[in-house]
Amino acid sequence: MARIGVVVPVYNTKEYLRKCIDSILNQTFKDIELVLVDDGSTDGSGEICDSYTKDPRVRVIHQENQGMIKARLNGFKALNSEYASSVDSDDWILENTYEYLSQYLDKRYDVISFNIVRYFSEKKQIESRDRYKCGLYTKNNIISDIFPTMIWDIHNEKYGLDPSICNKLIRMDLFLKYLNRASVLSSNYGQDCAILYPLMSEAESLLFSDKYFYFHRQRKNGEIAEYMSEVDFYRKTFELYEYLMAFYINNKDLCKQIEFFYSHSLEIRLEMLYGETAIKRFYLFPFNNVEKGERIVIYGAGKVGQSYYEQLQKTMYCEIVAIVDRCRSIFIEGRNVLQIDDINSLKFDHIIVATIHKDNIHEMINALVDRGVNTNKIICPYLDR
Repeated sequence: MARIGVVVPVYNTKEYLRKCIDSILNQTFKDIELVLVDDGSTDGSGEICDSYTKDPRVRVIHQENQGMIKARLNGFKALNSEYASSVDSDDWILENTYEYLSQYLDKRYDVISFNIVRYFSEKKQIESRDRYKCGLYTKNNIISDIFPTMIWDIHNEKYGLDPSICNKLIRMDLFLKYLNRASVLSSNYGQDCAILYPLMSEAESLLFSDKYFYFHRQRKNGEIAEYMSEVDFYRKTFELYEYLMAFYINNKDLCKQIEFFYSHSLEIRLEMLYGETAIKRFYLFPFNNVEKGERIVIYGAGKVGQSYYEQLQKTMYCEIVAIVDRCRSIFIEGRNVLQIDDINSLKFDHIIVATIHKDNIHEMINALVDRGVNTNKIICPYLDR
């Protein structure tokens, strides 16, 4: 059994692939095994992988294109090692990475994390590290110091714990357990989040190193990740949202972080496709307050209501019974907006008050109550914000 098992999922990265593989095989620490998973490449990357099989530490798997998670899963199932590591096929690591980290292997830490260098060019490289202090975190420390900002640091408006699998060594049995669970997801977006964040609920120890070992090649200016432009991006992103929410359903604070993470994901999509001004039009629907499949009335046909309507149309999370508003002659995507006085003729499970203005919220609640709507059916996402 090797101490460290490395999987490199490969898909059409011929230009960078040798640098990646060489950086792993030329490690000063030799007790490793490497699986290269050719995920249906069409540019000759598969042949490059095959050229390394003379090294007894290397195995190559060729498969039809199944996506990153399935490629990783098939790769790690082929390994027999104590710790799991992964390197993207256009990235690389320093030659002493595993030599340095090997000092921690006998301590059997569950997760060992090191830092990333964002590589734009030889002239532009930016060091990136987690917000947490270096050192060992036991289970109690993870709960008290990591969990409050793990998925989303609300004050800094970014994740707390970098979800990347590539800058970590993870105990193999633990890693495989959560990789296998995440394999049900259909998108490449957020796949590392789907593995690492649930995994941390079981981790008994986490070590942060101060070393910058992993070089992550950045996309060229203006180049949009393929998954960002997918037609069903919203459905796949919501699939990740549901997956994480189901896992942490009993942790109110982490559910709140997942809400912010999901909102941020959609903002990135809007910004990358349509520019910065688009993100100002986005308001997250209160998915955590509404059961899937419920009959929903949206009260308010302004920007907030339109944003809610678009999200529900794309995710098909709820049945939209109606949109109501105080103003006349309003249409949303060709749909007639009803008057508030029509509310009594509708059958619904909840009515969502779609405004961010607190004065309007109270006025709208009173209007509903005056018309006999039970307050238990009224949801006001922005009432307490």
